[in-house]
Amino acid sequence: MLLRPGEHIVRSAYAVLDRSGPAFPERRPGVLYLTNRRLVFEARISRGLVRDLVSDRETEIVLDAPLEELRHLSIRPGRIRGPRLVIDLARGRPVFDLLEPAEWAGSIAEARRVGPVRPGPDASGSGPGERPVVKVRCRYCGNLGHESERRCLFCGAPL
Repeated sequence: MLLRPGEHIVRSAYAVLDRSGPAFPERRPGVLYLTNRRLVFEARISRGLVRDLVSDRETEIVLDAPLEELRHLSIRPGRIRGPRLVIDLARGRPVFDLLEPAEWAGSIAEARRVGPVRPGPDASGSGPGERPVVKVRCRYCGNLGHESERRCLFCGAPL
């Protein structure tokens, strides 16, 4: 999976995409990724047992959905296995078998709430109400102190 500029992985885990309608017709194992901008499921392409054992298997992106596209998250009890994560999208309703589906739902909800972090207008990294830290070198002992201090913390000389 390639990350886009400003994107980072929040969580990833092995998962199995269950059959859940025409958009996702087959049960496939793979890796589910949650980034700060999207939800991605990547599965391996099977070309037959012998070919898979001899050479590396390629992967394909089965699901790539921006977090804004997610309509609803729910946890559904499984028939035989444990609970499963259900994600409602405009183009389908994928169901994932994975460990800790409740924690995944919480992580997805948190990523949607926080949203992508956008850099501020200035390159200094200081936001509104923040000031950059300025250090002043003492002319007597040479140690650094904050500009707001009147005296050097090390030798007591006026700054």
